Amino acid sequence: MNEKKGIGDIIRGWFEFLNRQESPFKVNIWRNLPQRFALNLTFQYQSIYLTSLGATPLILGYLGSLNGVINTILAIPTGVLADRIGIRKVILMTLAISMVSAFVFAIAGSWQMATLAMALSGITWIIDRTVCPMICGSILASHERVTGMGICDTISFFPQLIAPIIGATLITYFGGMNQKGIRPLYYLQIIGYAIAFIIILLKFENPRSRMGRKSEN
Repeated sequence: MNEKKGIGDIIRGWFEFLNRQESPFKVNIWRNLPQRFALNLTFQYQSIYLTSLGATPLILGYLGSLNGVINTILAIPTGVLADRIGIRKVILMTLAISMVSAFVFAIAGSWQMATLAMALSGITWIIDRTVCPMICGSILASHERVTGMGICDTISFFPQLIAPIIGATLITYFGGMNQKGIRPLYYLQIIGYAIAFIIILLKFENPRSRMGRKSEN
């Protein structure tokens, strides 16, 4: 009769799985930690921030639709771009755009200016969503891809869990749920993206284990 696995056994299995994987997969997980933390530090307060800059509920609806259009348009070109110039360059480009987006949010004096930052943020989101599965597909064996993506998502969940709590604490400290209280979070967000950028710049190499093979389709 098989014994049920405890939490310790599951975590031990994760470590064994990670240890036998190639460097790009593990470096990408390290990159996800500061990047996901930075993203979720301000994500749920974005509409409040835009409202404090003068945006109406109708404008927020239009901006949400605009982001959807941008995501749809960029879905296919993103994959093609990663194939042409390499995953590493695409990730670095994504993080650079993220830092620009956070900076524009931080200095925005009107909702129109913040709209530009929101559009840039939408671009980085769709690119990142496309690139992560490409890394798993290039590194992991076919029978391990679901496991690898699950472990990556689970580990990346922890900074997403604590970021809103820290964000709320900082907003209270800086002045409340308004423009003055939320704005400093975007400067902290730049730091998080910068840390992720440095991790990729210094440690990440384009996956090679399953690259170069001709696709059947």
